[in-house]
Amino acid sequence: MAMQEATQSNKLTRDECWKLVNQAVNAALKEAFEKIFTHPFTRELKDGTLPIECIRGWLLNTYAWSLEINMSLPYRYYLFNHMLNQRPDLLELLADRYADEFVTPVRGGHQRTLDALGKALGLEKKELHEYRPLAAMRSMLDSNVWALEVNLQFGIGNTTEEWFGKWCWIWYQSLTKHYGISDEGAYYFRLHSEADNFGEHEGGETIGHEVMGHAEGNRYITVRMLEDGFVKPEALKDMVLRSSSVERYLSFLDAVYYTYHPAKKMSELEQFYR
Repeated sequence: MAMQEATQSNKLTRDECWKLVNQAVNAALKEAFEKIFTHPFTRELKDGTLPIECIRGWLLNTYAWSLEINMSLPYRYYLFNHMLNQRPDLLELLADRYADEFVTPVRGGHQRTLDALGKALGLEKKELHEYRPLAAMRSMLDSNVWALEVNLQFGIGNTTEEWFGKWCWIWYQSLTKHYGISDEGAYYFRLHSEADNFGEHEGGETIGHEVMGHAEGNRYITVRMLEDGFVKPEALKDMVLRSSSVERYLSFLDAVYYTYHPAKKMSELEQFYR
């Protein structure tokens, strides 16, 4: 499926594109705040009443998510090589981001911060590496990789990182306040609350200079694709909402909550009919 650029006569201005993108992304964030941030998992996490079994279950599944999502990133370079070579601003943005994912704060990148979290939660590396994710995580992961990489949408309208970064700050505050986890153990969440936000990501200095926050970068990518006509204005809002991962992540949170919660555990069949 080849991307088709707009003709010069019907191009939107940069300011017009930013206005449309901001409106669409803010609508997607509103949905995330209404659903992810009010889920029992999040409410109990924030209050410090979420059982540690749920927290460990979340990490065991998220370890695969983090690894596979990051490993799929270079494939985007391959798919969009021609388009990126014609747009040096996007090429530089993505080069910074991919390098940041793999080397910040040390070689191995963001994944190493999950190792530290696992150790703080009493999980062995072998268990993290070999754990078989829940079906809800497996389906979300596969659909997200497909949506972001294979269907040639280039991550247009991706707002997942933006709400996830804000959600991570709840994690960081709760783990350090209620669960006795050190800053080092909870660093994954502090890192993502910064990296997935707006403004320059200071942690990116590991690659030699600061990098654009992922939320801002994702909006900028969408602006550029809208500006060049790869996305039609009338289709933007729906595309952004579908790319936000909110519904898929909500299903995953349900699965984690009702699989690992000692007092609310359900079988897969019971969860299906819940």
